[in-house]
Formats: sequence, C-alpha cells, structure tokens
Amino acid sequence: AAGDGTTEPQGVINASGIGSVSSANGSSGPPKVDDYEGLLFGVAKQFRTPADRERSVFIGTETSYQRARAIAVGSSDVRRVFGMDHQDYRLLGNPYKINEGIGNANVAFANLRHYRMYRRLGLNIRVESGGKELATKNLSLIVVRMRYGGQLEQGGAAAKCADMQS
Repeated sequence: AAGDGTTEPQGVINASGIGSVSSANGSSGPPKVDDYEGLLFGVAKQFRTPADRERSVFIGTETSYQRARAIAVGSSDVRRVFGMDHQDYRLLGNPYKINEGIGNANVAFANLRHYRMYRRLGLNIRVESGGKELATKNLSLIVVRMRYGGQLEQGGAAAKCADMQS
C-alpha cells in the first residue's frame, strides 16, 4: 500500500493522480462518517461499480479501523454507526484491508482492479549447501529471488486522506 516504486512496487498511497480528501476534524480530531464517505465518493463513479464491490477496498492500519468502528450513533447512544461486528473488517459495504506500514493518519479507498503487478526479472533459484553451519547440520539452503513491480494504472481509481487522526 505504501511502496515507493523504486525498491518495491508503487503503493496506492504514493500513486500520482489519485484523489485527495481532507478529514472533517483534521489530524487532531476523531474521524467521522463523512471522512469515509468522502473517500468512497472521492473515487470516480466509473470505478465504483457493483461488480467491483469486493475489489474496491479501504486501506488503513488496525488503529484507523478501530477508530472508524468506534464512531457512535449519538452522544447518548452507544451503538456504533458501522455496526457492532468489529471483526468483520468492512466499512460501507466494502472490505477494509490492514497495512501497518502506512501510518495511522493515512487511509485510502481504491479499486484494486486497476492496480497492476508485473514481473521485472525472471525467477532465480540457487541451492547452497556449503559453509560451516550448513555442512555441520547436514542442511541445504534454497534461495528464491523474484523481482516484481506494480502501479495504479488510473489515478481516478483511488482516493486518500492523509490527515486522519494520527
């Protein structure tokens, strides 16, 4: 989700041309339902089709998911806006994917049908059986190396909010 595009596949958060949505309360306040609706509608309509429902996902940390699920119906009503099934990992009918490498202030919504992975170099396999440790333990080490890249093909397929509560 947060790859730099140089040493790892480019992440959705760092993709160019994606929509940017501001948080209603900024980085100091708790998230609101408006923030998640803004992310959902920050993705262009042609990328929010019913056929893509399971491929259109929210991306955030476990903490940001917990904060979203903690939004109460009202000040005197302890029920939760997004329901009481906290381990469902869904918001607004879409899956919520966890990535602990992006920081709590970043949340994105993306249609992953428009994210492409590709092979940069072929598969290399090397078997090592030399060396003191491997020889004395009668072991072999199998090293497999693959290089892949990836990027979001169309910027309108994702939106991010970089100022959620941190």
